[in-house]
Amino acid sequence: MRARVYLVGLGGGVLVTSVLYYPLYLYLPGTFVKDWPGAPGGLAIALTGVGVVLMLFTGVVAARISGTRDRAGAAAAGAVAGLIAALIAEMWVGGAAAGAWGARDLLVYGLKPAHNNTEFISLLTDAVTGAHWWTYLSAWIAILTGLGLGAIGGVSAGPGGAPAKPPSGTWPAELSLIGALVSALTLVITVVIFALLGPSTQKAADSVTHILRYPSSSLIAWPVGTLFVLLLIWEALGWRWLRRARAETTAAHNRLLIITYVNGLLPLFMVAFLFLIARGMFASPLFLAGLAIWLGLGGITLLTGWPLRSRPRPAISAEPRGMRFFISEVMLSSGVLFATAYLGLAAASLNLVLLVVPVISTVGNFDPNAKITVPALAKSIPELVRTNYVVHQGVVVGGGVLLLVADLLIIGVIAGSTWTRGRGRGKGPAPVPAAQPSAPVKPAPASPADEGQPAPAASPPAPPTDQDNKTPGRSG
Repeated sequence: MRARVYLVGLGGGVLVTSVLYYPLYLYLPGTFVKDWPGAPGGLAIALTGVGVVLMLFTGVVAARISGTRDRAGAAAAGAVAGLIAALIAEMWVGGAAAGAWGARDLLVYGLKPAHNNTEFISLLTDAVTGAHWWTYLSAWIAILTGLGLGAIGGVSAGPGGAPAKPPSGTWPAELSLIGALVSALTLVITVVIFALLGPSTQKAADSVTHILRYPSSSLIAWPVGTLFVLLLIWEALGWRWLRRARAETTAAHNRLLIITYVNGLLPLFMVAFLFLIARGMFASPLFLAGLAIWLGLGGITLLTGWPLRSRPRPAISAEPRGMRFFISEVMLSSGVLFATAYLGLAAASLNLVLLVVPVISTVGNFDPNAKITVPALAKSIPELVRTNYVVHQGVVVGGGVLLLVADLLIIGVIAGSTWTRGRGRGKGPAPVPAAQPSAPVKPAPASPADEGQPAPAASPPAPPTDQDNKTPGRSG
């Protein structure tokens, strides 16, 4: 699969986002937010259909330039491009729209005091669980839609483009290591943040005998389940890529050992951590089944890579790689890092902080004659919702710029080291002929005698007897 597939996904994401901006930003909030600019629903439905077609087309284009050899490879290329396109749209506009829809009851109520504590608790708990629920549900809708439509487009188009070289060395396995570590780190942070949110929300609802619209357990189940599925995917891909990896250098051999240890032992450490922090999740049979699969994948990863310990290391220390490889590697790794952090933690946190928290100070004031406290981020509900969209987009832009700067720095360091090694290699051939004294020692070069020139003293052409006669005379 060529790196152009990722560029096709980026281009498709820009197009899909521009089309879905109308239904998800202009139309959807207007269905429940008072004083929001109205938008016709028919146009929103039509543009949503256009977005579906664009995702299919993204898969078609990706498959035709992927360089794969069969329809399975074309489907994979289309799925990857479709996933990238869908995630871009989700991060730009989908996550904020889902949060607003989940907290719509609180937003419809508006900036006014609640009549009593029961109404306040009901609005608060439903907004927290609803925003959380719909944020993660929207993320999975985007993931599955992008994968499915992209794969359908790739299969329908079939393979195309110049045949791509199969991956060599350790790079695909390295990507699985990055994905697993980022998912595990995000999971740790998520559990620490949301572990107590579910029980406290349920306790508050029980105190006023309010039945939650969405179960409080979803406050920890959604983020943990999302990141857990990502961990299983990276673990399975890491095992598959580890089987195909070839350690042709010492550096590659060491990298494969690190991948084996980390991907193989990471499930054990994470299971112990989850048991200490969120022991209640172990009561779920589905969660236990996922843990068993994860531990099994870690075990077969260790079995696959363990023989590397006894194999002799290659004599070559490092392999030369082109700049295009490093650019695609760094960019793809950064994309995995950013998308995992946003989907696993950032989107839900932003929706809670920007939509629910600012309104609570006003709704929690039970005195109807009291002056309304205006949230710091907005003076009205429409402005509050609009601010949420802007902050989501700012996080995407700001995070993207920071990652781009970091990528350029990393690529610059790699390019500088590569250029320095290249200069060293350019000067290297000069001493090589001089460091070959064995060449003149060979008996082949008798050219001086053929040209009629006097023979060197080191290898005189004269007979040994004549030379012996001349030598005493010179010495005497």
